[in-house]
Amino acid sequence: MLKVEYKEIVSHLHNIIKGSDFEGHVYVVGGAVRSEIMDHNIKDIDLVVDLPNGGIDFANWLKESGHVSGSVVVYPTYGTAMFKLDKFKDHEIEVVQTRKEQYKDKNSRNPETEYGTIEEDAMRRDLTINALYYNISTKEYLDITGNGYQDIFDHLIRVTSNPEIVFHDDALRILRCIRFATRFDYTIDANTMSGMMDNVHRLSTITTERITDEFNKILMSSNAWKGLEMLYNINAFQHIFRSRLEIAGDFVNKDSWSHTYFKRLIYLIKDRCRWVYSEDRHPELYANEVAIRLAILFQDTLNSDLKALLYGMRYPKDTIDLVLKLNDAVDFIYNEVKYGDDDKHKIAVRKFEHKFGYPCCCNAMDIVISNCKCEFVDTSERLSVYGYNIAQKYQNVREDVWHRMYFGETMIGYQPPIDGNLIMEIKNIGPGRDVKTYYNLVMEEIYKSEHPTKITREDCIEMLNKISLKSNV
Repeated sequence: MLKVEYKEIVSHLHNIIKGSDFEGHVYVVGGAVRSEIMDHNIKDIDLVVDLPNGGIDFANWLKESGHVSGSVVVYPTYGTAMFKLDKFKDHEIEVVQTRKEQYKDKNSRNPETEYGTIEEDAMRRDLTINALYYNISTKEYLDITGNGYQDIFDHLIRVTSNPEIVFHDDALRILRCIRFATRFDYTIDANTMSGMMDNVHRLSTITTERITDEFNKILMSSNAWKGLEMLYNINAFQHIFRSRLEIAGDFVNKDSWSHTYFKRLIYLIKDRCRWVYSEDRHPELYANEVAIRLAILFQDTLNSDLKALLYGMRYPKDTIDLVLKLNDAVDFIYNEVKYGDDDKHKIAVRKFEHKFGYPCCCNAMDIVISNCKCEFVDTSERLSVYGYNIAQKYQNVREDVWHRMYFGETMIGYQPPIDGNLIMEIKNIGPGRDVKTYYNLVMEEIYKSEHPTKITREDCIEMLNKISLKSNV
């Protein structure tokens, strides 16, 4: 939500609370306070009430006072309630009592919680920048750790208390530190970083789903390459890719080859971030940006191995399928499309368009273009003339594909006037591999024709009658 709407909601709550038992006890906390100070839009509003069972009691009181739209959703185990204000029905607000935590099971990141003071509530939070409070009644900010406000202005990521304890209790906070540092382009405090490195092995206690979720958030950041570098430096990848560690060796090993290879991937991700975040692009080109960035990272991995890795990381099937398709498309470009202006090149481009479609073909071309630039840059990331020329040739191919899609005769989305039933009828054969063979041979003829998209059913029948498997196989 915009800051102006956030302030309207807080002002509305201020007026409701005034004169009640909750006056002076209700605070906005966490991301909303941080975002307001940073002059960012607010994602959602979290409240705490420094009274025993204060969260649920406050939500129920609002409901009884006629200020809530719909019902109040209560989670008694956690002392949490969810509600929507009658005047701001589009925004769900979460409220909870201030809490303290105790980690009794050292192999679990789920602590036992109970009512605690606001000071105890602040110290249980992960980062100083997320432990800022705004008293709705007094309109005052509380920085209980003494560092949160300054850390925002110093662009610093720091945990609220002893890093060794913070990360030992909940190792997922290691990835959260990297995520926030990546997201805001902040530096991680030296003591915090030391605690991360000492406890990175504790990531093994975190579920795969949680690990992958945090990794995706890092990968999707506009500064993703910085996050990947931090993951590499603290040896976190062996815990992220634990399901198929042998596949991701170059993310784990620290030999000279792996280090050079990883630096190349960093450049490619950096180039992708520049591409996505610096220009007004067609949104469909990055509709599944996670898949595109995974394809960049694992473009040299066999699809069979990559499928096992991504499945082990609990990625959804549509994401896995797109990553594998992009890898196939990149291979097709290198092996078939290349660059040029002869008939062989023209036929290959038509196959490429028809086989992979949009936006996959454009995304794959972008990966190849970045690869070409990466191969010919020096340590200052200056592109050589030779590298520029190669990248430009592939860029020309990409622009041709794009131009034909809107203004020319494209094979993207093309539906040929031939199918298995027609082939079986004309060749008088039953279902089997020969049907696919005939289909592919007809498609080869269509790709070669002067105007492939204008080929008719009759043209396909004529092609079939001229084709003999004995002379073509």
